[in-house]
Amino acid sequence: MATKTQVRWQERIDRPYQAVHDVLLANSRQIFHESTHAAETRAGENIVDLHTNIAGVEVHREVLIDILKQTEVESEDERRTIIDLEWKSADATYLFPTMKAQLHVLPVGERAQLDFRGEYDPPMGVVGRAIDAAMGAKVAESSVKHFLEEVVEHLRNVIPEK
Repeated sequence: MATKTQVRWQERIDRPYQAVHDVLLANSRQIFHESTHAAETRAGENIVDLHTNIAGVEVHREVLIDILKQTEVESEDERRTIIDLEWKSADATYLFPTMKAQLHVLPVGERAQLDFRGEYDPPMGVVGRAIDAAMGAKVAESSVKHFLEEVVEHLRNVIPEK
């Protein structure tokens, strides 16, 4: 039985929670695409350019991102927006895993925090799990970190500071 690799990363944004919530709920696909400066969007598919730096070498991977569901949670004790998504390599799906994730948009005081919670099964069986243990999980975490940093930077540019 394959063990899923967990990836989690958080980024705070110095913009009002409600504004971040509204923009992401209305335009998450477009925000993700524009944040990563992806070159193209194929018909009906959103391409995101994930990248990371491994031992001083910049590595890029175009992925297809699919927004599966958006949920708003609002109760006396809790307020958040959850965007269920998954992404997979645009061209080498047999080499790269499909990431299934939730992006939580949470209020922190009056500001917002993005909390990415993802998981994937390393591809290629035992060999893939060994590669994942050696470096794949670090690459995945670094890619998620850069992705969230770019989303936060883009949101800062489209949401006025108050």
